[in-house]
Amino acid sequence: MSRRVLLGVLLAALVGAAIAVAWTTLDPGTGTALAVARAVRLGAVGAVTGLLVLVLVVWRPLRRDGAVVAAADDAFVRVGGRALRWFAVAGGIGALAALALLAADAGDALIDALGTRAGAWLAGSALAFAGLAVLGPTAVRGGAARSSRALTAALLLTVALNVAPAFGGHAAGASPAVALVPIEIVHVVAMGAWVGGLFGLLLVLPHAIRALPAGPDRTRLLAAVLLRFSPVALTAVVLLTLAGTGLSLLSLTTLYDLADTAYGRALFVKVVLLLVVIAIAVLQREYLMPRLEQAVAVGELPADDPPPEALVAARHVRTAVRGEALLLVVVLVVTGALAGYPTPKTLAGRPAVVERSARGLDLRLVAAPARTGDNRLRLSIRRADGRPAPERVLRSRAVPPGRMGSSDVPIGVTMTSPTRGRWTAEGVPLGARGTWKLEVLLEAPGGGRFLATLPVRVR
Repeated sequence: MSRRVLLGVLLAALVGAAIAVAWTTLDPGTGTALAVARAVRLGAVGAVTGLLVLVLVVWRPLRRDGAVVAAADDAFVRVGGRALRWFAVAGGIGALAALALLAADAGDALIDALGTRAGAWLAGSALAFAGLAVLGPTAVRGGAARSSRALTAALLLTVALNVAPAFGGHAAGASPAVALVPIEIVHVVAMGAWVGGLFGLLLVLPHAIRALPAGPDRTRLLAAVLLRFSPVALTAVVLLTLAGTGLSLLSLTTLYDLADTAYGRALFVKVVLLLVVIAIAVLQREYLMPRLEQAVAVGELPADDPPPEALVAARHVRTAVRGEALLLVVVLVVTGALAGYPTPKTLAGRPAVVERSARGLDLRLVAAPARTGDNRLRLSIRRADGRPAPERVLRSRAVPPGRMGSSDVPIGVTMTSPTRGRWTAEGVPLGARGTWKLEVLLEAPGGGRFLATLPVRVR
């Protein structure tokens, strides 16, 4: 098996495993379709951001330096403008779909969803994407005054798209918003510059390269673009890592949140995937790019055909870029799921509410504050028709989660019944984080037993 086939199989296995892990992380009960719609919008934001970064920071400087011939420039501008337009269309569809799903998930009318902070920013994103779809091809072209005005407008619309996830998501509604909002904006911009730049390298650059005659000019152009984009990608990765670390520290309460909450599990998957992508990027920058740069050094390429070393290095770089892009698509899906989950710090102030139905009875347990230490438990038991349950003797105990440092020995819980069908217990010592199990045993005076287990998550 050749090295290229082996590398392709390895990348396919990594992507497959990443998709499987991401899919199991998404909780269908919270709206998997909404998570996917958000991921499409985020992916489109990143794509248009990265394409504009690629045009302004990489392609136009190469054009000014004379490293780009007219045929390659025409192909890049034509395909780049078309890609920018279609990414904007996809982003607009994703934003509108997310808005409709947000309304459906809350059981509200569409006009009510527009009145919420998240809905308003989704609608604004759809309008910004519509403007980019119109202005994109003209903005990429460059040169004329009309193109400069279109580029300025496109950049302003892109700025609005990059701030929308922060102001319409967790950051603006959490504490401290004054820190979370700017960090989230840096996180989105850095991700966009990296992801969108890779999309541009995969979807737009090949058309520009193929516009040149077969020979060393193609390899020189590829190397020039990759060498100029490499510092951009490195800066984006550093900012992404710093911003992601800051968001995690401000959103999590302890490391246990990575296992105890849907937000934490999705965040953990995202971090693992990003570490794999960063490892591929480091391999490309420190090993593959120097080989490509050495192979296309001045005077080394013959006039008619590049040496095999240059072709092999260029092929390996392209394979690494494809692997980065595929894994980052999965990262975007997980990021879309993150936007739909409450952060652990948001949950920290809420009581735990558990509801169960069995054998014609509805049980509802409220544990406050659902944090380690003394808690108050309130239990109500009603019939299916809403009437209180008949008089019964209730015995209960709390079984710890059995984590390291905690005991598996159950704790007896004495509950009093102020009114029929309701029981309370004060100062129940739930001293370990994790999911406790409140076992409730009901015994009717005339005989008959009923055992129910209610899981209570303690933070």
